[in-house]
Amino acid sequence: MSQVETCSPLAYVTRVESFSACHRLHSVALSEKENLDLYGKCNNPNGHGHNYKVEVTLKGPIDPITGMVVNITDLKEWMKTAILDALDHKNLDADVPHFSNIVSTTENVAVFIWESLKKELPNPSLLHEVKIHETDKNIVVFHAPPSQGSSRSESSSLRQQVLDALLPPIDPTVMIDIERHAKALATSADDLIENLSGTLHSISSLTVDSVEAYKSSVRITCDGVDANIRSMYQLMAKCEELSKSMPPVYRLALQVKEVRRLLELFETEVNTSSGRGTVW
Repeated sequence: MSQVETCSPLAYVTRVESFSACHRLHSVALSEKENLDLYGKCNNPNGHGHNYKVEVTLKGPIDPITGMVVNITDLKEWMKTAILDALDHKNLDADVPHFSNIVSTTENVAVFIWESLKKELPNPSLLHEVKIHETDKNIVVFHAPPSQGSSRSESSSLRQQVLDALLPPIDPTVMIDIERHAKALATSADDLIENLSGTLHSISSLTVDSVEAYKSSVRITCDGVDANIRSMYQLMAKCEELSKSMPPVYRLALQVKEVRRLLELFETEVNTSSGRGTVW
């Protein structure tokens, strides 16, 4: 019997159900503004509704006796219990405990339906896919995690075997060469850091010397400017003293000019008198 089942062809069986529910997209981990910015109108405090369409797909061997992967009547009952009874005409956030702390996005609704169906199915490994049509344009598909799919595990194992066959064995000498080059690179890096440290120290010393020279030049310049200012004030004081001592000189100059004028008059008179004496 097991050999017959092993050789049986695989088939996918899908059944569709619809349900109506309302919800509000709101994360307790976000602020009111962040929720509004992220979810927009879907964050309306009064909520909003959808007419969801759910497609549940089972994958398994076709039973050679019944000709079915699973009895559709049984699948209908399982979906009624896991989907309709749990979600239809419900407020997802208020009526379904699962969404008390989980955002009721369509993605999370798909995961909820998946987990609920696993509890209902006698053979959960048959569950292949849950597809939810939130609207005609928004569709979410959830598959089994890779660890739960035997075919995926087999593919991964086969791929690993192919890679192992294609990859050559590691040459120990190559690892030794890599280690040697790594040590040489580390030594070069140490030397570079040491040289850089010495250069930075020299630059720091040069900077200190430059600052000291600048301070000295500024001090000398300030001393020179101060001396020039003092000399200027001394010169101004001397000029003022000289200006105060000049009036007597000016008066003496006037007297000299007056004496000169008198001498010129006297000379003129003498010359005139001499001329008269000659005529006599």
